Amino acid sequence: MRAVVGVDPGARETGVVLSIDGQLIEWEVVRRDHATALLNVPRAYLERINDKIGAYIDLALRSECADVVVAIESVTVPNVHHNGKRQVLSPEGPMATALVYGAVFGQNWTASVVSVEPGGNGSLPFTSYPEALRPKDGGKGSDVKRHVRSAWDVARKAKVRLAA
Repeated sequence: MRAVVGVDPGARETGVVLSIDGQLIEWEVVRRDHATALLNVPRAYLERINDKIGAYIDLALRSECADVVVAIESVTVPNVHHNGKRQVLSPEGPMATALVYGAVFGQNWTASVVSVEPGGNGSLPFTSYPEALRPKDGGKGSDVKRHVRSAWDVARKAKVRLAA
């Protein structure tokens, strides 16, 4: 059995899922205190993310998975245009997300770690996702489950890439 812990790192919220042989086992959106400045990524937030990933790795190993992978979405410069020129209007979000990415990728996990390119993660039709990851309101308004849908897509992409 192959387990993939999918991670969608975020400056304020990080989605984490555990998939075993393509089945959703667990999921969580780890949130940080929104009162702190965006670039002041609290250590407690990073620790909660890594604790959740570690718990999912342990669960996969207890489930006798022979192969456990942590797949994390990588970070790129946002493609923002203003007055016809490409520029980052507010770099704090991508910079804070990069700090989260580094804290996860740099851990000494008991599993292998792979990066998955961003691009379209979490944007498939809701029916493409396990029911637990779909919004309860039919997709209207803000939906924090978008982070776990993205993490789900990251896990699926890693599984496909590892199978090749």
